[in-house]
Amino acid sequence: MLVDLRSHYSRLIQEQKRSGISIKDFCRRKHISSWTFYTWRKRLNGMHSVSAPRNRVSHKFIAVDIGTQGRSATPPPMLEIEIGTALLRVPPDFPANNLVGLVCALQKGEA
Repeated sequence: MLVDLRSHYSRLIQEQKRSGISIKDFCRRKHISSWTFYTWRKRLNGMHSVSAPRNRVSHKFIAVDIGTQGRSATPPPMLEIEIGTALLRVPPDFPANNLVGLVCALQKGEA
């Protein structure tokens, strides 16, 4: 049965190539889904002889342990600003405009 299907779809694929019409129109005329056509075309294109192997890219996943590689085991230093009883900790690259806004807000809250 599978051999019959292979030869059937092989003939259909060749017929579509010779017809010069789009696959979508060809499939509509033959009452088959485009999905079926493309699936069989892909399956049959994979059946090349051993003398003419296809170059295929093999995709593989590689496990990578990132751990602390490239990063310090200790957290980055923080800037600490005390305003009254409040303690504000920000990273060194914290935007200056935002820092000014936070300090002003804390000062207003302490008053």
